[in-house]
Amino acid sequence: MALGISKSDLMPVAKEGAEADDQP
Repeated sequence: MALGISKSDLMPVAKEGAEADDQP
């Protein structure tokens, strides 16, 4: 999470990216 973007901008991205990345 060291992309240098705001937490607000990271929240939606992390939700979709992290969840998708977490799944096989």
